[in-house]
Amino acid sequence: MEILPLSAKEREYMKIMAGVVELVVTLIAASSLMRVSYRQNKRIWRRHQDEGGGWLQPVPRTS
Repeated sequence: MEILPLSAKEREYMKIMAGVVELVVTLIAASSLMRVSYRQNKRIWRRHQDEGGGWLQPVPRTS
């Protein structure tokens, strides 16, 4: 499986979520910075906590 490089948007998301981990920024503020809804950011945060660094990679769909 080929490892894809992160886009600029994904790298920015990682920086913002690192701020949430370090308690520098709240999820509400992170949502605004990431330009996603608070609800969507909670999903992103949950996936970040569960999967660590692999949370940005797309998940292949199975049929």
